[in-house]
Amino acid sequence: MLFDCLNYASGRLDPSYETLGRLANISVRSVARGLAKLKAAGVLNWLRRCVEGFKDGRFALEQETIAYAVLPASQCRGYAMPPPTPPPDLVRSTPLAMLGAKSACALLRALRAKGV
Repeated sequence: MLFDCLNYASGRLDPSYETLGRLANISVRSVARGLAKLKAAGVLNWLRRCVEGFKDGRFALEQETIAYAVLPASQCRGYAMPPPTPPPDLVRSTPLAMLGAKSACALLRALRAKGV
């Protein structure tokens, strides 16, 4: 749903809370809570884009948009690298047709000796 708001020409991903709420059929407050939980989990990050200005004679920053970034799985909190794949069992994965006659006989003898 978030990527429905992605502008592929410019690469900008900056939907408003109202737009996200309308797309998900939830309230603006629920959008804010959900985004905060995604940020706490390390799935999503955002950058507030502001403009400088003066309000009542004082310097002020006014927010224009929020730019979202979806982080890779390796940066998510609680992510663990999957264990390495074990090497194949050569005895069980090598077809006998690929072995020479002597090797096939030796393999069969070794299997019988092991009781396989």
